[in-house]
Amino acid sequence: MKGGEVVSIRVNPQDCMAVVDVVRILGVNPQGMSFSAAVAVTLSSLLSMARDHKLIPTRDGFEYLEMMQPFSVKKRSGRKLAISSVLLDRGPDMRIAPLRPAVVDSVETTKRRRRLEELRIRLSGDDLNFTEAEHDELRELTNEFDGLPT
Repeated sequence: MKGGEVVSIRVNPQDCMAVVDVVRILGVNPQGMSFSAAVAVTLSSLLSMARDHKLIPTRDGFEYLEMMQPFSVKKRSGRKLAISSVLLDRGPDMRIAPLRPAVVDSVETTKRRRRLEELRIRLSGDDLNFTEAEHDELRELTNEFDGLPT
């Protein structure tokens, strides 16, 4: 017996075709395979990729019961129907947020980021010849960019 949950989901046509694409890319022979198994293989491989790229954590399994608590049968009956209704109304037009939002800097912002890195490298390598003006510029750029995605 395998651990985990058995689920029943509706997969929209675009995602059905994407499942077939992923199965082909993985080199799995779909002959005789159920579509449910293909969806499971696809989900597993995409989640594995997200773990490999540190987009989601690799869990040891001890937190399984705690994390699954919100989905217990007793708590989900009424709310489950409401959530399912909203999702089904959206259908294939529903868009999921990208895994990592794209940050596109202007040319000027890119130059300022590069200057910040240049100043940091210079300070770490030759702090005795680092002028007061360069310290001020470094402070200004650090305040501007610290905490922002790179």
